[in-house]
Amino acid sequence: MRTHLTTGEPARCIAEIAEAHDVDLILLGAHNRDGWKEKLFPTVAEQLLRLTHRPLLVVRRFSETPYHRLLAAVADDALAEATLDLALSVTSVRELVAVRAFVPSLRDRLLAGGDVGRIWRDKQDLLESTLQEVAAQYSHLTFSMNAIVVDGDTIEVLRQAERDFSPDLTVLATHARRRLTKALAGGIADTLIEEGDLDLLLQASIPD
Repeated sequence: MRTHLTTGEPARCIAEIAEAHDVDLILLGAHNRDGWKEKLFPTVAEQLLRLTHRPLLVVRRFSETPYHRLLAAVADDALAEATLDLALSVTSVRELVAVRAFVPSLRDRLLAGGDVGRIWRDKQDLLESTLQEVAAQYSHLTFSMNAIVVDGDTIEVLRQAERDFSPDLTVLATHARRRLTKALAGGIADTLIEEGDLDLLLQASIPD
């Protein structure tokens, strides 16, 4: 075990130390956002997602038991494999539920002839096949898995999934967003960090 005492911007210092020591995981306690500054500026966790591609575990609950029930929050089709791969890096997993929310675009509706059910089936099939492909790479693990695609707002769908499944850990891979304009715009990861009460495993896996 090593300790570091330094001065400077917390997120940047943590990211630099993580890179210098080639760490596998950054562990961070939840941040209280009661003050006006905390509501205006990103939390340390949010900033870290913009500064490093290393996995970040945000711990909110006190527990001595391993993470067994995992909810993989698939933000979009491009991030499905990265999200599932990140989830299955948690070797204590016993149950894995992958959830993907979507709102049909006008283009998708036109291509499907207005049949939203067809759009849903295509996305459901894609998520199921991706889950099976990724799970096959982790044959040394024993776990049950399920893929669910829902037509609706991403955050609302994830909140409902958390209530229904009661996961020990929510897992999300996100696109890296380094520009201030994007940082202030917020995103799924930011919302989960700011408003959730579950432990989170996050990783910015794909640069913009």
